[in-house]
Amino acid sequence: MSKREGGKKVLLGVLVIAVCIAIYVIGNSGKFGEYKHDYKVKVESFDNIYEGNNIRFYYMDGKNDYQKNLKEKYKLNEVIGSAGNEIEKAMAIIDWVNEKAEFNVSAMEVGKTTDEIMEKLENSKALSDEGYSIVLEETLSTLDVFVRKGTYLTANTVKPDPSQSYKVIEVWSKVHAKWVMIDAGNKCYMTLDDVPLSAVEIIENGLDKVNIVGLKNEKQVKKYKKDMKKYFNMYTMPIDSNKYRELKSNSYVTYVKNLDDVQLENQKGFISPMIFVNKRDVFDLNPEIINGNRNKDTKAAMILSKKDLKEDKEGAVGFTIGAFKDSVMLEKFYISINGGKYYEVKNYYDLSLVEGSTKITLSEDGVNPIREIVLKKMGK
Repeated sequence: MSKREGGKKVLLGVLVIAVCIAIYVIGNSGKFGEYKHDYKVKVESFDNIYEGNNIRFYYMDGKNDYQKNLKEKYKLNEVIGSAGNEIEKAMAIIDWVNEKAEFNVSAMEVGKTTDEIMEKLENSKALSDEGYSIVLEETLSTLDVFVRKGTYLTANTVKPDPSQSYKVIEVWSKVHAKWVMIDAGNKCYMTLDDVPLSAVEIIENGLDKVNIVGLKNEKQVKKYKKDMKKYFNMYTMPIDSNKYRELKSNSYVTYVKNLDDVQLENQKGFISPMIFVNKRDVFDLNPEIINGNRNKDTKAAMILSKKDLKEDKEGAVGFTIGAFKDSVMLEKFYISINGGKYYEVKNYYDLSLVEGSTKITLSEDGVNPIREIVLKKMGK
């Protein structure tokens, strides 16, 4: 065999390998970002979605001593200058932060308060989405702005790159009479038909269909949508956001578009006590009207809270079950396990899951079932 023929065969072999690799990559392109979560407890069915809008949220009001001092120390009225509406005030605060910081979604935590963050920024400029959201929430609430911090979440099946979550804020726009999501790290917000959108509205409409205000050019917009689309899947926020007074609730509310995403753990472990919804009604509530636009709940719903991991014995996994209705926890309700008789419960029910599936049924009268959850304790 001549050298020329040998060279042709080598070249042909290389081409065949290249074609095979290309076919594999194309066929599996959607799988490279996939993630297989190793569940300890998996939700098999969840007839416990909250349908009402009767939840009271608590926001920072800027009236505590820490925030009063914050406003004076950093001369926040001068920072916002002539900014008129809530969105303009938010953008002015972001510009002020950007004089000291550079956004880095992978940055390490530098503090839990504005003071701590500003002090650390004297030596390190990198600031994460969490850091930006803390500063925006604490400062804007001293400037007569209703503001809340929320978190976008990917599905458990998406590879965390760099994280499963992304922090943003929402401000209540008095001009538009609605909540508006602001991505502080990227200094942008979103609109549809020139109307600014809330965090949940963006999920409902899809990131591809909305306009992004604040990014410099179409190239940045395309990159943002490509990189961030995975996060616009679920949205969660605490019922009580005011960390500078006694906590009213340790529960969160999470909007899910896909019911398959309802789980009691994420990629970091078991989640906080959670109320799941698939409509945005509770996220739309006007913070200026404490008891307005709410209807009485037609039935209670369960909230599951993971017990301390140290209390899990002999392979069992422990939860506490409460029931809420009309924004308060019920003092009496009934629980049935695996179709058995109803047990009257005072305040909370202690649940211990062993390997296999467990059906939990809630009743308000001990006769009629109103909610049902099936959990599977995975064998480990």
